[in-house]
Amino acid sequence: MAARTEDSPLDASTPYARSKLRTESIFRDVLEYDGAGTLLALRIFNLSGPRFPDSLVQRLIRADAKHPVSVTGADTFVRDYMYQDDLVAILRKAIRLRRPGTQVVNVGTGYAVTTRELLTTLEIEPDAYVETSGEVNSSWADNSRMIQLFGVVPRPKPDRSWDSVSE
Repeated sequence: MAARTEDSPLDASTPYARSKLRTESIFRDVLEYDGAGTLLALRIFNLSGPRFPDSLVQRLIRADAKHPVSVTGADTFVRDYMYQDDLVAILRKAIRLRRPGTQVVNVGTGYAVTTRELLTTLEIEPDAYVETSGEVNSSWADNSRMIQLFGVVPRPKPDRSWDSVSE
């Protein structure tokens, strides 16, 4: 599978994904009805950092033998993990962006990270996670439009420093 561009077919197989698509659609309808204005739809990939304790990265960092994390398809589950501070930098620039019409922008690192790679990079002990098999499930961003519009190049991949809060 390739990185998802803003024009890639969207997967609406979960209630969460359907709600995001419906929201985009509602805003497009309002813009079309109103005839003026702008819509900047940011498609944010897997956000992580200490302020997002439920993200897989954070749960793995905190996992231990007494509190293992369940992971599905360590070699087949692929995601694009975005650090919280990088998103904040993009949001600050997005607020000031004024372009008429509709603009859709993927917000991610552009790196495909398997769960196995995440386990290795984060140095997760084998007894701190339980692995189950899973089908191929991958989603990562083509972030070229994001970098072009906002000039922000995000941190490439999660590591243990993602557990620190910056000011």
